[in-house]
Formats: sequence, structure tokens, C-alpha cells
Amino acid sequence: MFSSTLDMYKKPLQKYYDDYTTNVSTSDMAISLEMATFLNFVISTRKPSSILDLGSGFSSFVFRKFSDTQTKIYSVDDNQEWLNKTKDYLTVNEIRNDKLFTWDEFKGESLDFKFDLIFHDLGNMKTRQKALDDVLSFFNESGVIIFDDIHKIDYYRAVEDFNLKNNLFFKSVQYLTLDGFGRYAGIAYKNIEQEGKIL
Repeated sequence: MFSSTLDMYKKPLQKYYDDYTTNVSTSDMAISLEMATFLNFVISTRKPSSILDLGSGFSSFVFRKFSDTQTKIYSVDDNQEWLNKTKDYLTVNEIRNDKLFTWDEFKGESLDFKFDLIFHDLGNMKTRQKALDDVLSFFNESGVIIFDDIHKIDYYRAVEDFNLKNNLFFKSVQYLTLDGFGRYAGIAYKNIEQEGKIL
């Protein structure tokens, strides 16, 4: 039943995803269509007022295309060249392309708020694991963190340990985000009530 509900969030993405994985990135490097669909579902149902998109790319497009225009969206990458590609893609599709930062630039930003939704897909797995404590410092505890690629067992264990250490509930959403490459995601949240607002 839930998968049929997600179809309505997948259909608006399909043509853009096909274009993105044909002209910008390969499907094994970009987030999966399943992951993009889940992100669209989460932002459409939760309506976060602020989003931290760690690892720019198709996720940057999804957040900006389908969020409310007043939503604060920051997209961050550890690779300047890739950040430029993201900006070009947003521009071509007439999507706002502000608040794009390298990881080092972003960590130097002075923000007077924390993020309702964090999507953690930054860099390679070593970089991503190293950034976990920084991620927590940007997290609004009434929000959620989505961790992509937890199918990788070492990263899964690191994320699990991170959530246990910080008293966050953690749940795999494999059944919603599993793709043809075996990739899937997990979510973390401070209050158990958050789960019912997501799943």
C-alpha cells in the first residue's frame, strides 16, 4: 500500500531523473530514483522549513523543485567541480541555485538556525563517516537525518554507533529506498513520535 502511495511522488521525477542520468551523471553515481522519490515524499509531507543537502547533485534539484519557495536549502559538496555541475544543472532547469557551498565554506558559515531535514550523502564513505559529528551540530532535534548508502556494512555500523552515542532513534528504510544496485537508506530522529510523521 505504501509503495503505491510513493508512486505519486515518483512520477513527477521520472523525466528529470532520466535526463540527469543521461546528461550529467551515471545512475550508479547519482542518488537512485527510489531515494529521490523518498526525499520528495518526506519534503512534501513534513514540509521542513530548512534543509541541509550534504552531497550536491540530483538531491539538490529535488529539494529545490518540490519544496516550498520559502524553504531554506543549503547544498554542500566536498568537490568544487561537482558543485559547479550542480549549479549548471539547476540553472538550465530554471531552479534557484543559491546557497551552494563547499564543505569547508559551509563549516565556516554563521547560521542562526539548525536544519529540520539533513540528507547525508557527502563525498566518499570515509569523508561521510568523518563528517558525522559535524552533521549533528547542524541538526534541529525536532527534525530528521537521512543517511544514504547504509547498505555498506562498515558505514552502517558507524551510523548505528553514531546514533546510539547521541540517543537518536535509527531505522532502515530499505523497503522504501532499495535500488537495482542494492543501495538503500536509513533515517534518524530524536523523538519516537517523529517516526509516525514519516512512515
